[in-house]
Amino acid sequence: MSDLRSKLSRTAEDFEPSTDWLDAVLGRAHRRRRNRRVGAGLVSLAVFGAAFAGVWIGFSGGSSQPAAAPCTPEVIDVSGPALPSDASMTAAAAVSPDDAWAVGPADRGEVPVGGRVVVWHWNGESWEVVPSPSPETGPQATDTLVAVAALGPGDAWAVGEADPQQGLPRTEAARVIVEHWDGTAWSVVDAPSPSSFESGLTGVAAIAADDVWAVGFEVEGTIAKPLAEHWDGRRWSIAETPEVTRGDGNGAVLEAVTALAADDAWAVGSTAANPLIEHWDGSSWSVVEAPGLPAGTADGLLRAVAASGPDEVWAVGWASSRLLGHGLPLAFHWDGSSWQDVSPVSAGDGVDTLAGVAIGSSGEVWAVGGHREASPMGGFWTALVEHWTGSAWEVVPTPAGSGRSELLYGAAAVPGDGVWLFGRSGGTFDNEGTLLGAEPLVLRGSCAR
Repeated sequence: MSDLRSKLSRTAEDFEPSTDWLDAVLGRAHRRRRNRRVGAGLVSLAVFGAAFAGVWIGFSGGSSQPAAAPCTPEVIDVSGPALPSDASMTAAAAVSPDDAWAVGPADRGEVPVGGRVVVWHWNGESWEVVPSPSPETGPQATDTLVAVAALGPGDAWAVGEADPQQGLPRTEAARVIVEHWDGTAWSVVDAPSPSSFESGLTGVAAIAADDVWAVGFEVEGTIAKPLAEHWDGRRWSIAETPEVTRGDGNGAVLEAVTALAADDAWAVGSTAANPLIEHWDGSSWSVVEAPGLPAGTADGLLRAVAASGPDEVWAVGWASSRLLGHGLPLAFHWDGSSWQDVSPVSAGDGVDTLAGVAIGSSGEVWAVGGHREASPMGGFWTALVEHWTGSAWEVVPTPAGSGRSELLYGAAAVPGDGVWLFGRSGGTFDNEGTLLGAEPLVLRGSCAR
């Protein structure tokens, strides 16, 4: 596996990686794939190969179409010169129009060795970097925050992974990072890292001060399995999740979580080759059947989930073609009784991915990711924004960039004031899968009626 990963890394340097970018920018995919076989890694590798050529494969959507209030969506660029360079925003959470948080990784050149955690705060007028601790500081260390949730001005959580040692052989385990904002400062909070090899958190959702969920993965031997942890107001503890790994060396991960109530939370990710959806009912996590993949696709995964009510839950991701064609976007909707496939059609020839989803205050649904035209040489990514009309997805134009590759990693609803859409502009990957030279890309979506 290491030889294959090395070849892909060199290819990524030359061409701009395809859907592999989502994992690589979080600073963990290269370690995950090099160290073990896991479902999400296999999916991304399959799509990587599909990025260079192929023919569009159509899809058949679900029969039930969720409603949405009609509106005219608009996207504006609010990145601004105040945002620091050499960093990417990978997640955000908003308390109000003038109080939001974002997290992401930074280049080695912008922060001390081992200190790659970056946290931004929005004060209603601009984004500013807020000091945050980095648990690992050694010469081979990598600290990354990849998800954030906020309950109020003095209560926010961010999660990720602290890896004291990049490369093999590994002598120290990578472990989870959990940080908390108390209104004055960010601090590290102890949380379980069950694996003696690698544990990481990739999603977080907060219901109340004593009810917070985080999900991710742990590695047993060479196989990844889902990890769910819960905060009860005093400590973090591991919650049992269903056994979904198989005996053929393939694993499973949870990528994102959303929570509506103490007895209603959803987590999404992937098994060896299929989307994984799990639900918390107040006493246990259970697997919920996901829709089948679109015709002509071989692998699929879910990267984000959002909910506004018990019968209004959305999950997005992508699938790869069996014919080494194009990557297809995935979008699933929960109507209170079952999940339906309501995936958008391709934005054009090439690769389409969805990595983030948000539901606005008035019920409008936004999904974001990237699009790349089919080309033997790869080509640039362009930011992809999709808006749900109530019966179909429509592509929303984004502000023209400066000729640099642009990708969106996530979306976050702003109470009463549209959505944040965030990611990165520019950047290249080194041999370790670290994104270098990127700048944060921040867009604002609104819905005029």
